[in-house]
Amino acid sequence: MDIAFDNTWAYPGAESAEFYWLANYLTVERKVFGGPPERICFMDELQMNRFPVGLAFRLGKAAREAGIQIRWVDHRVKPCEPEVDRDMLLGWLRWYQREAVEATIARGGRGLIKVPTGGGKTEIFIALTRVYPCEWLFLVHRGDLVEQTAARYYKRTGERAGRFERGRWERGSCNVTVATFQSVAAALRAEAPGLGEFVEGIQAVNVDEVHSQPAESFYSTTQLFKNAYYRIGQSGTPLSRSDYDNVRVIGAMAPLVYTIQTQTLVAEGALSPSRIRMVRVDQPYEGEPMSWAEAYKRFVVRSSRRNTRLAQMMERADKPSLVFVDELAQGKALMEAGKQRGLRVALCTGDDSLELRQSKIEQLVRDGYDTLICTVIFQEGVDIPELASVVVACGKSSEVACLQRIGRGMRVCVGKDYFEVWDVLDEGHPWFARHAVSRKASYESEGHRVEVVE
Repeated sequence: MDIAFDNTWAYPGAESAEFYWLANYLTVERKVFGGPPERICFMDELQMNRFPVGLAFRLGKAAREAGIQIRWVDHRVKPCEPEVDRDMLLGWLRWYQREAVEATIARGGRGLIKVPTGGGKTEIFIALTRVYPCEWLFLVHRGDLVEQTAARYYKRTGERAGRFERGRWERGSCNVTVATFQSVAAALRAEAPGLGEFVEGIQAVNVDEVHSQPAESFYSTTQLFKNAYYRIGQSGTPLSRSDYDNVRVIGAMAPLVYTIQTQTLVAEGALSPSRIRMVRVDQPYEGEPMSWAEAYKRFVVRSSRRNTRLAQMMERADKPSLVFVDELAQGKALMEAGKQRGLRVALCTGDDSLELRQSKIEQLVRDGYDTLICTVIFQEGVDIPELASVVVACGKSSEVACLQRIGRGMRVCVGKDYFEVWDVLDEGHPWFARHAVSRKASYESEGHRVEVVE
């Protein structure tokens, strides 16, 4: 079987039996809420029988086991060869960051890197821009992360990274541009002037928090950069979603090339050790039928029993702390409950400006607040080393969200010996009981010990 490929797609040419095997290999199940799973094939028959090229990098072993010989036809153009400065790697990076860079080089400059939150993923990216001296794009999913990344790049290198914002490309003093997925996608829809030049010139892409890659807007944006030979995706949870989403991440990028366990970094002193407590909250449930939205409001958002327990956790949690909620109504209820217990508490949401969110964080760090109650806007990309605890008020099961939330407290800080996590072990309604057990399993999968308390 012949398979030609470029930087984004692979194009098979095969006999019928081989093609049937390939289509079956590229088919996965996608869960559908409230219904049977769908079988989705990643072979795009409407586009000349192509599939995402990242899947080709893991195809060889399966083909050999099936007795199929593949002849690869590589149409990619390599923009540069790696230039490895060993002094830079040894003197700048931590040992595991250096291992991640070297593993990426060994796999041809393409792959997924799993490093826990607080492990220095931006440092790895900066090192890779030195190893591969070509035009890099660092893609993030929030505007404040553009500024954080650019500031970190300048601090490390003394060079000013470019920015792509509001449809305009502001070139920096080096070979690196930082942008959000949303700004690039919006510019594409608006056919912004100069977009073609910008897209054509990108030779390497680094996707931050790559677990967001399966979203259609993110996926299509990444596939837009057809000249990006080098493709890196980093996250503490790159493949912690459904099989379908994980395959989509691999397809847009490449398979996993490096991983390091959370507890390894804890043992090295690079991350703070955890104390995780899950408090039992039993809510009577008679089995009456209701939708997910109705159940979530009743047993999570508006549950006086559950919110009372959460207010107790807020009071007991080490300070300063973050409290994560999914819905604003629950955030407001917990804020009032916290104030009644004498806590200095504020609410932070996506409607707040970047400046206001940063002001609230500074007040939290400087002992102006005990607690910030926040929505998912703080789930990723927020750097608060002084954070002593997080309280999880959400009642869902996502492993990605679960580990990203507790990652907010893992960064080391002078005087900080450990960080606390408080969560709810829901009992009663089967949906939320199952989700609580799933969150517990997610903590334990990263080596955290979970204490169940009454």
